[in-house]
Amino acid sequence: MTTLYWAARIQDGVSSRNWAGLAVERGKVVGLLRSQAFRRDYKGATEVDLGPCWIWPGLVDMHVHLREPGGE
Repeated sequence: MTTLYWAARIQDGVSSRNWAGLAVERGKVVGLLRSQAFRRDYKGATEVDLGPCWIWPGLVDMHVHLREPGGE
């Protein structure tokens, strides 16, 4: 089953391109797509319109406060 995520701004960590979509199969990214023409290549795929959202690979919030018990 293929899922297409599109209309989001995708940051790929390598280039400054704006990608039109992302194709995912069985939980793995199988393609970054440059235009909405990709939709014809994935007929029958589930489509998810992400609107004004961003997609970031592996973004982690590193702002944590780890303290010994009692020093909360």
